[in-house]
Amino acid sequence: MMRKTIKYLIVAIILIMSFFIRAVVTEKGPTGYASAYEACRDMAMRTAGYDVWVYQNEAQEGTHTTVFFTDDINTLSCRATQIGTLWYADAGYSFRTMSAPVCPESGCPWKLDYHGVSP
Repeated sequence: MMRKTIKYLIVAIILIMSFFIRAVVTEKGPTGYASAYEACRDMAMRTAGYDVWVYQNEAQEGTHTTVFFTDDINTLSCRATQIGTLWYADAGYSFRTMSAPVCPESGCPWKLDYHGVSP
């Protein structure tokens, strides 16, 4: 009888802890995504560039994936980490891959702004 009570108590503790952990991750913590691309696409949407960020490629290293985007002037690299079945964007770095755009006398067509991501 005592063993059954202990088993039920352990199951109840595990259920309560799983609900608590799920609430912390989904409600108060960062949003998880179904793929590394989705997590990094969201980060690219929040990163200023000179044109629309276009997906280039990705490199996987265990539970980490680095996704690369370009706006033809800068390259954005975003590292995503898989935790369970969800992906979280850890860090994003934008670095210039060509010289600064030279503006013609009529005005500069390039403006550092939030242009979005394609696709």
